[in-house]
Amino acid sequence: SPKSSYGKSKLLITKYLLNAVKKYSFNANIIRLFQVYGKKQNKNKIIPFLIDRCKKNKKFDLTAGNQTRDFCYIDDVVEAIFLLLNKKKIRGEIFNIGYGQSITIKSLTKLIQKKIKKGKPNFGAIKIKKNEIKNSKASINKINKFTKWKPKIDLETGIKLLIN
Repeated sequence: SPKSSYGKSKLLITKYLLNAVKKYSFNANIIRLFQVYGKKQNKNKIIPFLIDRCKKNKKFDLTAGNQTRDFCYIDDVVEAIFLLLNKKKIRGEIFNIGYGQSITIKSLTKLIQKKIKKGKPNFGAIKIKKNEIKNSKASINKINKFTKWKPKIDLETGIKLLIN
């Protein structure tokens, strides 16, 4: 039950592709990426945003930070995609790619703050968006079953890589 037009469009294209796989012997799989992060990411994404604001040691506004997200480092995501591409017998499947654990935005902020030893978050200054997903966590059991893939870079290690 998608709440946004973005979610509705993702659902429609998923249905279309899965139908094409059956009807036309079209070879496709659906990959659902959760919160991918890594080097050179745009600063409007939450992890680079938090690192930038903490490094500048300025006050910055956030929601209360109770929403949860599942973050997966880009190197792990790339590995998962290549494993799936090399499995020729997989057709018409849907795979989640994430870390398989979630963290609140507030805890993420405090983790980054602790690593940088700076930062002045103002929690609760921004209202959560009406259609924002409150909790997000990938089930990676299926991709593990088909490819034996598991992410290697945990969030704390990934953040250290970005800060350094």
